Amino acid sequence: MHDEAAPDLWQRQFALNTTTAFNACHAFLPMMLERGEGAIVLVGSRAAVQPFAGAVPYAVSKAATIALAQALHAEVRMEGLTVNAIIPSTIDTPTNRDAMPDADASRWVAPDQIAALVLALCGEAGRATGGAIPVYGRA
Repeated sequence: MHDEAAPDLWQRQFALNTTTAFNACHAFLPMMLERGEGAIVLVGSRAAVQPFAGAVPYAVSKAATIALAQALHAEVRMEGLTVNAIIPSTIDTPTNRDAMPDADASRWVAPDQIAALVLALCGEAGRATGGAIPVYGRA
């Protein structure tokens, strides 16, 4: 955050994490509202609620994504739609394993666990939800 690239990094993180989520919601909401049903699941990050040093733009953009989900849910819940944000900790991906070779990846969240949760949130069981859901595994 202290370097000259901080404003550029800030813009990139918001474009990548928050603006894309907003644009996707903006594109699909009219059809969902017309049908009177639907589910949206946005992806936050544990860093949004438990920030770590060196990740200010990332943490803030993910926090904004979570707030987007919560605010949007308040807007559309009475119309039969649900909006959730999942808040994963470190996800067990090849990129994360390469970036953190000394970490215990067995404690991370598996992508198939996230997929199963998203599927449930988009199904009948998810109709009673609307919030921010931690997905931390054993991390």
